[in-house]
Amino acid sequence: MGPNPSGSSMTASLASISVSSEVTTLVITNITKLPREGSNITNIRDSLDDTHWVIWCEHIQRIFALCGVTPYVYGTLPHPDPGTANPESVAAWDCNDVYAQILITNSISKDQMVHVSRLNTAYDIWRSLEAIHKTRDYQVAIAI
Repeated sequence: MGPNPSGSSMTASLASISVSSEVTTLVITNITKLPREGSNITNIRDSLDDTHWVIWCEHIQRIFALCGVTPYVYGTLPHPDPGTANPESVAAWDCNDVYAQILITNSISKDQMVHVSRLNTAYDIWRSLEAIHKTRDYQVAIAI
C-alpha cells in the first residue's frame, strides 16, 4: 500500500473491516517487513536527555514517518494474533517493532535507558518516554 496521510508507509493489507453499532473489528492479513533506512539519516545528533524533549520529539517523529514505523510506535497497528494470523505477518510485525525500538533507543542518552530497559514494544517505550518528559516540560513551562 502507498503512503497514508500521516506520511508513514502502511505495512498491512486489510482483509475486512466489520462495523457494528458497538465494535469495529480490523482484521490484518498481511504485514511485510519494512526496508531499513541508512543510519546517517536516522541518527539524531543530540540524544534525548532531560533538557530538550520537544526538539528531540520533533526530530524522532520525522524519523518514524520516514522509516514507516509510526503505527508501531503509536500502537495503531496491533500485534497480529499468532493463533489466527499467518506466521510471516507475525514475524514481520515483531521485526518491524524491534526496528522501531532500535530507532528510539539509539537516539536517547544512557541516562534515559533506565525508563525503557524492561519494556518490550516500541509503543511501550514511547509511552514511557512521553509520560516522563511531557510532564517535565509542562512543569518547566509553569515555572517559567
